[in-house]
Amino acid sequence: MAHKTPVSVLYELCAKVGLPDPRFVDLSKNQKEFECGVEAFGYRKRSSGDSYKNAKQNVAKKLLDILERDRIDLREDIEKISGKFHNHVGVLIDKCIKLHLPRPRFVVVEQNLNRITINCIVGDYKAYATEFSAKHAKDASAKAMLDRLANNQLEQQVIPLFKGPQRIFLNVDGDRYNSARKLLENVPESANKQKLLKDICEMLDIPVKSYKIDTKDGTQDIIEITCKITYIQKGDKAKICSEILNYLQELLLKDD
Repeated sequence: MAHKTPVSVLYELCAKVGLPDPRFVDLSKNQKEFECGVEAFGYRKRSSGDSYKNAKQNVAKKLLDILERDRIDLREDIEKISGKFHNHVGVLIDKCIKLHLPRPRFVVVEQNLNRITINCIVGDYKAYATEFSAKHAKDASAKAMLDRLANNQLEQQVIPLFKGPQRIFLNVDGDRYNSARKLLENVPESANKQKLLKDICEMLDIPVKSYKIDTKDGTQDIIEITCKITYIQKGDKAKICSEILNYLQELLLKDD
């Protein structure tokens, strides 16, 4: 749905709060310099444009920006009328599901008559926001968390490693993951597999090194790849820790 024009929003806002319509005045000096003034909510503002129509929209937007900044009692109405409100909470929840991150939690940190501060928590990460209402503070903290996830390059693809009641995933950066997929989709049979593995690991930012070890059965080649994994299991924290320990015991203590 297209956003309404600033002039339409200003008219609807005045009607909603029971004030007279905004008064627009043509202040243009000639047909090359277009200027418009507006009076509403006790403010008088003026703005210019390349036409009177654009000058009128510009001055309406200028006044709406001032009202949104200074009149916290009008912000929600302005957002509803203009359709500007973004549901960052929903976007964050979808992102966490996609990345197999914990569901975000929202905790009120401080509250007074005019301001409320909410802390958005995703795992070990926290992002604060202070706004004039709980709804806006929650949404702003969700946006701050989305920005933090992006800035910390936590927006990762998770690649399933094993199937079973528990799920174990390899975590890699999303852009790197897509680049590696494209490379692997076009691998010729004659490709140098050792070089390809090195290139793919570098692309995924996964450390890889190769070396030899001497065993009772002779010399063996070792390829060592170090990466971060995510372990997901339904249940409470104690049960999950127990399951992870069981998995590590099977992995580390099994007989060769």
